[in-house]
Amino acid sequence: MQRPHSHYSFLAGALIALALGTVAQAQNARSYVSTGGVDTNNCTLGTTCRTFTRALSQTNSGGEIIVLDSGGYSSFTVSQPVTINATGVVASIENGAGAGLTINAAGDVTVTGLVIHGLGTGTNGVVVQQGFVHLSNIVVDGFSNDGIQVASASKVIIDDSKFESNGANGLEVNNASAKVYAHNTGFDQNANDGVLVSAGKVMVAGSYANYNTTYGFESAGSSNITLDGDQATFDGTGLGVTSTTSILSFARCTISLNTTADFFLNPSNEAGSSGGSPSPGLQGTAGPGTNQMPEISSELSTRQFMN
Repeated sequence: MQRPHSHYSFLAGALIALALGTVAQAQNARSYVSTGGVDTNNCTLGTTCRTFTRALSQTNSGGEIIVLDSGGYSSFTVSQPVTINATGVVASIENGAGAGLTINAAGDVTVTGLVIHGLGTGTNGVVVQQGFVHLSNIVVDGFSNDGIQVASASKVIIDDSKFESNGANGLEVNNASAKVYAHNTGFDQNANDGVLVSAGKVMVAGSYANYNTTYGFESAGSSNITLDGDQATFDGTGLGVTSTTSILSFARCTISLNTTADFFLNPSNEAGSSGGSPSPGLQGTAGPGTNQMPEISSELSTRQFMN
């Protein structure tokens, strides 16, 4: 009576070992996607996958996914720490519904080199729901709402990227604990603002927001924006402080040639009209098409707006 029991124990042990071996084999430190890949593959260099979703499922937490060739790829959600690298290729995501890229990971996520098109009907280009996120050399355009939306207590670094021609804002930040740093990044030709911050802290350096319908940079709600070496030209209004609890500071910026005014402060606590009229906090006129920066000495080149 003992022999069948031993036989079953052997089979159970073999099945467990096989299952564990399969799981171990499925998880890569580095995975690969390509236009010729197949999603039944395990995403190694010799057996690439077609989608980021499949590659993420085959990649260890903290691992890397490399895009091997140019072409179209589908939208996806990142829910684990990972590095996604599309350097040297044109990896394009065309998404006419929902978000192009959603990041909801309890850890570090780095994405480099993706081009994300909304085709006029996709909602948001990049949605950051959680994580410490680094976006580099990203292009996002054509979404009906925001190019990138941060409505969570996340930390985000953006560099060498473009968020343009979106139906609302290039960048929208709306969480009191959010912290976003952008460098050498463009926020052009958006139907609302280049950068809108309704809550949270945002630092933008060496960047630009041009041809936006409403504001180049807008501090609204209880938010804090710092600009250093940025440009806001040909916007409806260059810089806007639209709430009595908003702060906007700038240094070495070019704010010029805007349609309505270069500056706007919420009129609740100032005399004058709301169309960018002079304020004691500006120390200079802010009329249409007027570049303020040459009129301010180097000692006064950093201005802070607080109502």
